Amino acid sequence: MPLNRWKAQSAIEYLNIYTMAIIVIAVTTSIGYSQLEDECVENVEGFDSEQITITEYTTDNPDSTASMNIENQAFDITEVERFEVNSPEGQRILNVEEDEIGPGDDFLIDVPGIEDGQCQTINVMISTPESEIEGTITGSFEFLELELPEPPSNLEASL
Repeated sequence: MPLNRWKAQSAIEYLNIYTMAIIVIAVTTSIGYSQLEDECVENVEGFDSEQITITEYTTDNPDSTASMNIENQAFDITEVERFEVNSPEGQRILNVEEDEIGPGDDFLIDVPGIEDGQCQTINVMISTPESEIEGTITGSFEFLELELPEPPSNLEASL
């Protein structure tokens, strides 16, 4: 009988050790996921083009602009005519006056009225003479309300 008692005690110790290990792993994992939940995972998707893509962006500018770096990945010169950013909070459309972007060159676009804010996904469309390239950017964005400029003092309108 004493031999069976040692087997039973070993089995209980075995179960206790592995139960404690599972509890420690579960607590550690839950703490890790709770910390990640508050983080915004930045991501750039789409822009399925061999011509132009967004390589990086930032909203840390002091003048409330989002800077987006566009790279020409084609083997020939291209132009960016229009840059459009849409989100549930707002929309920004820029008519770009950049003459040419050479192969492998970068072009920086500053989008006004966007600063660091809550995590969200925005839709971006880049228009070139050849095509419209669409994609999404996930990051911390807040669209600010833009003030309209004052009309020129010499502006006269009549109906």
